[in-house]
Amino acid sequence: MGRIHRRRFFCGASTKLAQRQREHIRNLESEVADQKDEAQKLRKQLSTAVSLIVESGNEIQFLVEDLERLSGLPSELNKWYEKYNTVRNKLETSNKNLEGYKSQNKNLAHRLEQVQ
Repeated sequence: MGRIHRRRFFCGASTKLAQRQREHIRNLESEVADQKDEAQKLRKQLSTAVSLIVESGNEIQFLVEDLERLSGLPSELNKWYEKYNTVRNKLETSNKNLEGYKSQNKNLAHRLEQVQ
């Protein structure tokens, strides 16, 4: 190889090497840009997830408070049912007694008529 051919070979090779390096740098820059975009998307998703978790935590707290408030309700209902049941039983007894008294009154009125 002559001197001129060597120069052309080395110039062409160094130019190709520089071009490959530039392409590699462009590819790396593109990857970095893509990774930045992906990181931004992940930040948004993380923010959304955190806000949903906070909202869910608040909702759970409200539900716990409601549950605590309502947990005494069955015993209150039982007390009221017992009161209702007692009054109902007394009413039934009173009605039976009333019917008995009416029957006794009729019998007494009938006897009184017979005696007179």
